[in-house]
Amino acid sequence: MMGDMSWSAGDFYIENFTGNLNTGNVGHDQEMYSALSRRSAQDRRQTTDEYVRYLSPEILRNASQTFVPPENFKKMTRVAESGVVMLVDRKGAGVRTVALKLLHDHVDGGEVHHLLGDFNFRSWRPSRHGVRGFLAEGTLGGMVMEPLALDFLAGELKKAGGLLVVVLPLKDELAVKRSNSSKFTPIRCMPPSGVSVLRAHCAVRLGDRAEADRFIDELPAGFLDNLLAPGSTPGAALEVLEILVSFRESGTLSADPASYVLGELTAMAEADISDRFDSVVLNARELGYIVAAAAFSGEGEHVISTLAERLFDEIKKSRNSVSGNIDESIRLEFYEHFGLRKEVIHSPGQAPSTRVLFARPMWTLAILRYVWRKAGIDRAMARWLHGVDDDWLAERAGWALAQSAASKPGTGMLRDVRACAVVDGSTPCAVASAALRTLLPNPETARDAIGLLNLWASSNRIAYRHTVALACGSQTGAAPVRLALPILRRLIVASEIYPNIAVDRAVDEAMLAVFLHGDRSAYLEQLVSWPRSDGAESMYIARIVPRLLLQESSWFEYCSNDSDTFEIIADVITLAIRARENGRLLDVVRRWRRSAIGDQSRLETIDALLFAVEEDPHPNIRRFMRSLGSHE
Repeated sequence: MMGDMSWSAGDFYIENFTGNLNTGNVGHDQEMYSALSRRSAQDRRQTTDEYVRYLSPEILRNASQTFVPPENFKKMTRVAESGVVMLVDRKGAGVRTVALKLLHDHVDGGEVHHLLGDFNFRSWRPSRHGVRGFLAEGTLGGMVMEPLALDFLAGELKKAGGLLVVVLPLKDELAVKRSNSSKFTPIRCMPPSGVSVLRAHCAVRLGDRAEADRFIDELPAGFLDNLLAPGSTPGAALEVLEILVSFRESGTLSADPASYVLGELTAMAEADISDRFDSVVLNARELGYIVAAAAFSGEGEHVISTLAERLFDEIKKSRNSVSGNIDESIRLEFYEHFGLRKEVIHSPGQAPSTRVLFARPMWTLAILRYVWRKAGIDRAMARWLHGVDDDWLAERAGWALAQSAASKPGTGMLRDVRACAVVDGSTPCAVASAALRTLLPNPETARDAIGLLNLWASSNRIAYRHTVALACGSQTGAAPVRLALPILRRLIVASEIYPNIAVDRAVDEAMLAVFLHGDRSAYLEQLVSWPRSDGAESMYIARIVPRLLLQESSWFEYCSNDSDTFEIIADVITLAIRARENGRLLDVVRRWRRSAIGDQSRLETIDALLFAVEEDPHPNIRRFMRSLGSHE
């Protein structure tokens, strides 16, 4: 059994609803029907029908104040002119907020009734006594199914100047039946971005939009975008907002907001996911799907299904470690139980595609950490991730593999990562390197990860050194400069003893990636601090500087206007020329200077840099300048 899938009243507005938090003032104990007890007896116009309740204007105002329109809201307002709008979506997509907003705009201060439970629409007619809005939601067994009856009901609503908004769960029988009808087809709500929802609610919560914008803009760049990725529900945005506001009020947020929020969300998610796993017995196929969806969240449905089948095969090999009966089918309730969402993506000129997402932030992390702790299943997961054979999935596979470290403290922390690095093929190295790069920023795992990278950087085993280079930087990511450069320096020294073309190429790509994605001034400062001799490091500087300059000449040019950076850039170019005869750098500098002809300011900046380099009396510098001058 999947257990009770409903929400109870309390912090949420409605009992037995789909769990949407988009309109909520979470934590304020504001129940949907609280207005009934606050209104005076004279004003209390609740009907005698036990299935009808008054919907307070406060709820409608709250929904309107924090409303962020979904992509297809204009279509909904057009349909509302017919008198009946049917909205449908999975929980948390903001569909109830849309319903309240439509009613708020239509009634213009008029009364709204909430039609509850198993309401019988066959005998119901809209009131003409000031009630202009009606909200119906949940599974409505008495809802008319016949098109003629629904047409008649819409006509009665138009005569009364009323609007009926019906909110249906995605799997509701009526939604399925009406989806094939050309009229009154349920409209699926396309939720707005989580960040926009958070901003709207934050403005209401703080009472000042400018203050709310300042508060959000002070957060680390990209933090909210990464946390509330496309597909996040409005409810997820409110979870994040509640944590942010609570830390703001306690005065502790300024220290490290990202760590605070991530820590709270992680703890909440792990507790929630643990409860959900404990309340249901999953079969092997369902377990494979939930893990694949967590590891590769955001990928297409076909990709997730294919990966899930591979994991399913691995889990079957460990059947004696899987509790419960093995059933080969996936139950519909399984998707909702774990907050899985399928979002249709429309791209111009291409057929629509579907990607798999989770409704709540941090659930993917919580699912993986929970499963890694399960004996038997962890072996299946390790074999599965080691065998991912698509380069473009390696980064996410490595992130999923890195979560195994949390379940194996001590000497076994990096066991699965070590094993992955020595699996035959190039992709396992990429997976292991992505796992190590994931572990570097985490204080609990950074020491072990750095120790392993330094050890492998001097190894005679090609797979280890290749993994280290990829971990420092690749096309899919880069480690911080302060960590990556010392490790790459070890690789460069080792390359003299154990030369290998593939490793050398990976080192070059890593050096470029770290420069492009990291603190460039700190990067150049580290290069300048390397030994000034004819050793491997010095020769490598002569090799990498032309590539950096060719790739980012505009940055070098711009930063040369700053006195501190100017000196560092001049020193790096000087070191590259001193190391050896450098025809490659000569070609790059000629091209750079030629591009500035016609722009006096640019030309003066480049020449000032070259004049500073020319002050060094080294013979290689003099030859370089003579060659440059003769060409000019």
